[in-house]
Amino acid sequence: EDTERWSWILWYKDSTKCDEDYGYEWFKDCSDEGNALCQQLHSTKVGMIPGISQEENAKAVLDLNMKAADGGSAFSAIKVARAYLGKLPSSLSFDVHKAVEYYEKAIQSNHPDGHYGMAQILLMAVMNEYSIKGKEGELTAWNDPRIKQSVQYLEQAAYLGSAFAMFNLGVVHTFGYNNQEIDGDLAGKWFEASGLPEGYFVAANQAGAVGDMVRYEMLLNRAKTMGYGTPWREHARKQTGSGGAAGVDLNLPWPPAFDGRRPPNF
Repeated sequence: EDTERWSWILWYKDSTKCDEDYGYEWFKDCSDEGNALCQQLHSTKVGMIPGISQEENAKAVLDLNMKAADGGSAFSAIKVARAYLGKLPSSLSFDVHKAVEYYEKAIQSNHPDGHYGMAQILLMAVMNEYSIKGKEGELTAWNDPRIKQSVQYLEQAAYLGSAFAMFNLGVVHTFGYNNQEIDGDLAGKWFEASGLPEGYFVAANQAGAVGDMVRYEMLLNRAKTMGYGTPWREHARKQTGSGGAAGVDLNLPWPPAFDGRRPPNF
């Protein structure tokens, strides 16, 4: 079904010279008053303050996001959680427990990346523990109960609109991480629902594998139109993550499946 997209761009002029950016003033007052949304927004503008050093900017950004997260900003809570995992630059020491704390704050506000982040942490923990046991250990990791728990987090994230979670649910049903049940049809639906070029590419190949060449050509064209296979696509995806901030990886650390197969990276 053809759809039509409209964009509404609204510009504000706050200078007669048009050669300076006064964005650092926009949210300062309400941020100082303790408004969590203003603190979140102000954290994106403090770097524009004339004369501010990189060290001062980094400290201000972290302080503002932590205050905003404690005040209920899910977006800031996600940023702080990723910072504790070393996924975003900050002065914070690596601390999984603190990352979980902030992801849970985001979950309380129904932010999909809170659920996605928890799935990522669970899978990382499983792989770290089982990889110590060597290859034989990794081959049994699929049976760890945290794998099913991570699938539940991904389902919640997908229902809240996370494209990355939808893609990984495609992985789940392709490799049987959910009760050793492989469902190519359901996997293809999740891959397509993600709206990602990587998802369209995998769904296209699944369609081709069962002889549906019309669907194969349609999905493959979508994937290529959106940049699949080009050098800039992977770089752009890693820089923007799941919505404007780096630190979110499409490729989750899945262990080998029950049949020994392992998902490829995209």
